[in-house]
Amino acid sequence: FLKENIVYGTERIEDFYKAFKQHEQIFESISREDSLEFQEREASLLLWIAGREHHRGNFDLALDYQEKSFRQDFEGIEGS
Repeated sequence: FLKENIVYGTERIEDFYKAFKQHEQIFESISREDSLEFQEREASLLLWIAGREHHRGNFDLALDYQEKSFRQDFEGIEGS
């Protein structure tokens, strides 16, 4: 997420979206795990996606991703 933060801070939004897409692809290439750490990272990624969609004006989609993030995070906490 460091690259995304740096690019976002410079207000180069298209570069931010491109860097974010690369991050998503890397995350999706990792095999799924049942570990709490993986679930926390997935919840964090979903929350970042929600923020991106909110910035794009896709408010309903942003809320969906926020809900998924919170559900993922909560299930991870309950399962530990």
